Amino acid sequence: MGMGNGGNSTDGAKDSSSAPAASQEQTQDDKSSSKAEEPAEATPEVTVSAAEIVTAYTDNELAADKQYKGKVVQITGTMDQVTDILSSKAVRITSGDEYAFEGITCAIDDSQVDKAAELTKGGQVTVVGKVDGFNQMNIELSDCTIK
Repeated sequence: MGMGNGGNSTDGAKDSSSAPAASQEQTQDDKSSSKAEEPAEATPEVTVSAAEIVTAYTDNELAADKQYKGKVVQITGTMDQVTDILSSKAVRITSGDEYAFEGITCAIDDSQVDKAAELTKGGQVTVVGKVDGFNQMNIELSDCTIK
């Protein structure tokens, strides 16, 4: 019996050693076929509208930080502007209320520039990024991707 278990353990070890090799091959294939999608690896922990998250932060910043800060969120809202200030590119989205002062600034990297260039002011946009906090005017998101 002891040999039988030992044999099974050895077989199990062989199976698990060959599985990672297959996984590594798959991972390499996945990476090469979707280079443009690399920043989209973050899976949203929360999905929310721009109006909901802006209201949460303007009503109670501390409570909103507990709910959103440090998390990867998916936010849908109205595209307000795309900026490139000192090589820092960002998309600003709002709730769609033309009188609203607060919005969401989504920092993007060069892989998102083509998508950002296609956005239209007033159009709907969905972004995914990590909430860094609120600066009394904008909710700041980093590592954003545009859906």
